Amino acid sequence: MPDSFDIVHDGTRIPIRMKRNKRARRLILRLDQESEGGVLTLPVHATQKDAMVLVQENAAWLHTKIQERPPREEFRDRQVLSLLGTPVTILHSPGGRADVQLENNELIVYGRPEHLQRRVFDWLRKHAQEVITPRAEEMAGRLGKRIGKISIRNTRSRWGSCSRTGNLSFCWRLVLTPDWVLEYVIAHEVSHLVHMNHSQAFWRTVQTFDVAPDRARTWLGDNGPRLHRIGPL
Repeated sequence: MPDSFDIVHDGTRIPIRMKRNKRARRLILRLDQESEGGVLTLPVHATQKDAMVLVQENAAWLHTKIQERPPREEFRDRQVLSLLGTPVTILHSPGGRADVQLENNELIVYGRPEHLQRRVFDWLRKHAQEVITPRAEEMAGRLGKRIGKISIRNTRSRWGSCSRTGNLSFCWRLVLTPDWVLEYVIAHEVSHLVHMNHSQAFWRTVQTFDVAPDRARTWLGDNGPRLHRIGPL
């Protein structure tokens, strides 16, 4: 079975990416964060005919969801980002050095214009590491825990994760959220060092950090789709 195919709905070509999952009990179709199409998860016993039938039956729904999603937003000169709640303007400066500097409320990107996208992305990812690491380590210390490793990733949906070995992972786009939202996500993942579940005991641990879980989750639900469309895939 091929790992992808296209369908056409209302004159629009929609790519469908397929992936097998041994734990899947049924076919699941959702928006693909890596393309402008859909991704179909299949149980091991599903056939290509099953996949085609499900996609065709849901083509109108998928087409509508694709049309409703926020547009992709690449980094560009004069673009205004919200850096932990503070407006910051990207300014391109065609100089000889390959550098990015934050000066007051301006993110100055030196070098050739075709390199601006990658340099802003690299700077934001490094900035996320510098902001998140000390906060996560401080929170873990308050719980008497140690973090194995902290990674900053270009995830398409999840904001953070915690492995059973004590490694934490965060999405770089968190630096584009308000500071209090970032604090909640860090507290959430650090609390998983104690409870690898979402039990009442877990949520009581989260609350020891004086964060706002409900408010932060609402903000991420409202703004997450737009943020995940900013920057490179």
